[in-house]
Amino acid sequence: MRKIIIPFLLAWSFMACDKSAKTVEEASDRLVKHPVWHIDKISVNDRIVMKDGQSIPSFDGVQFDRYMSTISFNSDGTVRGNFNKGTAQTSLLWTKTTDHIAISSADTAARAGGGWKIELTSVLPNSFAMSTQTTAYDFPRTTNIVLHYVIPEDQ
Repeated sequence: MRKIIIPFLLAWSFMACDKSAKTVEEASDRLVKHPVWHIDKISVNDRIVMKDGQSIPSFDGVQFDRYMSTISFNSDGTVRGNFNKGTAQTSLLWTKTTDHIAISSADTAARAGGGWKIELTSVLPNSFAMSTQTTAYDFPRTTNIVLHYVIPEDQ
């Protein structure tokens, strides 16, 4: 009997800890629910390059001095992002696909250049991550960039 109960309890505890969104609808509801999300960290090729607003030095790789420090998702499909350097607010679009949320430029001419992706597994009640791949930083190699956002404690 003990041999059956222990694996069952372990499986149940792992499932209970998984708070990631299960559907695109659940993910979009979580993103829209909070008025503002704040940047927590930036990862490039699985290495943290910015945390708590501070750049983490590296001998090689991409460094960011300009990034969206806050982001807001609206139920009408628009995204508003504010950059840390005080530049103008950026307007983007978000759409639901069958298995993730896609973020693209509001400018139709710029959409062909790529976009951002939010995987369901990255959308938690208090955080999410959006990722993109680009060759712009280290052509011809692909660079993977992930922006990690959290809700502020006072929301």
